[in-house]
Parts: sequence; C-alpha cells; structure tokens
Amino acid sequence: LKDRVSFSELRVWDLLLVEHGEQVSHFRQNYLSSFLEVFYSIWGALSPGFAAPDICYNSGIKDELGFAESLLVASELDYRMGYTTQGPHRCDLTLSKDQVSVYNYYSQGQQKALMFVLKVAQGVFLQQTMQKNVIYLIDDLPSELDSLRISAIIDMLHQHASQVFLTCIKKNDIVDKLPASITGHYFIDKGNIAAKK
Repeated sequence: LKDRVSFSELRVWDLLLVEHGEQVSHFRQNYLSSFLEVFYSIWGALSPGFAAPDICYNSGIKDELGFAESLLVASELDYRMGYTTQGPHRCDLTLSKDQVSVYNYYSQGQQKALMFVLKVAQGVFLQQTMQKNVIYLIDDLPSELDSLRISAIIDMLHQHASQVFLTCIKKNDIVDKLPASITGHYFIDKGNIAAKK
C-alpha cells in the first residue's frame, strides 16, 4: 500500500492476509473465552462485592461483512491512507461497566485493582494451560490501594506465583501482610541494594 502497487497485486496479498488473519482472530477469541472464566474467579477473590467489568473482544474486522469483504470495502480508503484499516492488527479489548469505559467508570484505585486482576489471572491461566511457573514484578503496590485490597492481592500472589518482587516506598505499608518465613527484604539507599539484617 505504501508503495502504491496495483490493486491486482494487492489482492494477492489480501488473500494471504485473510487466511492467516482469520486464524489469528480465531485463536484470540478462543483464548479470551477460556481466560474469562479465570478472570472472573480472580476478580471475585480480589474485589468481592464490586461488580466486574464486561470484557469484549473487538476483532478489528467488520463482523457483519467478514474479513475478505471488509478489506474489499475499505480498499480505496486503505490505498489513500497507505495502510490496512481492517484486520487483526486493529483488534482491541473493550473493558466497560454499564456500557461506560472503565477509565471513566472506575476510580484510580479500582482501575489499578483491575490491572492486578488481569495480570494475576493471566498468570493463573498460563499455569493451568501450560504448566508454566510465573514470576510477578510489581512496582509500588500500595499506591492507590486500601489495606484490605493490598492484603487480598498479596494472598492471591502467594497462592499462584512461584516468585514475587514487590517495591514500595514505605515498607510498613506491606511488610506485615507478607508471609515472614518466605519473604526477603531489600533496601535501596543511594543507589546501593542491601538485604535486611
């Protein structure tokens, strides 16, 4: 498209794009269908009593037309723009509550909790499907989270992660919530890292 090749040459590439793009979209939809069960389970543990968001997969394709027809309909626009406007490279997940984006519906703390649920659920799903151990790296865990939610997140990580690295500015925000027997503490002072003595 950027080289402004002929429409007949573009059609050859479109056939390959449709074949492989539909496979990618199919794999993503299957993944999300299986993942959502884990996500809602983790959400219930970390955010009890708080309504979960709706998660929808947008394929980047006009579903009513299908990928091949969508490419054909958009061909003149794509040619003018110099890139493909339809396809799996345009896919996205929509997270909403009552048809309002979570970024406009949830508070900052609720949005952060949502991101934790998504990440922990991905790790749990990876363990269940691939038997892979998961390491979590979490920067400034206490920021914008209340004490109960911090405790719930640490408990969930303790259950599902093989190793967790947490950072915080004030150690007292999380140290009493960590399992002491398996926890190491490190401090950064003027660029130097030292273990707790």
